[in-house]
Amino acid sequence: MTLNIFSKRSRGTVLLTGTPGFLGCNILDQLLSLTDVEIYLAIRAQSQAEATARIKQKYQFYFAKNLDTV
Repeated sequence: MTLNIFSKRSRGTVLLTGTPGFLGCNILDQLLSLTDVEIYLAIRAQSQAEATARIKQKYQFYFAKNLDTV
């Protein structure tokens, strides 16, 4: 029996907290790369626009790639 842990899997929906941090951003990257799940992010901010800008900035910082293109 062969187990391919790198194939894309669909598990439904994920709520991810702590995303702007190093570990949370890495988990987000893995979820985007390895799954087709619908991901909800809980990010502290004054508005949705501020939260979106914050996670985009952190993702760019950690991975040197644009979150919009992933």
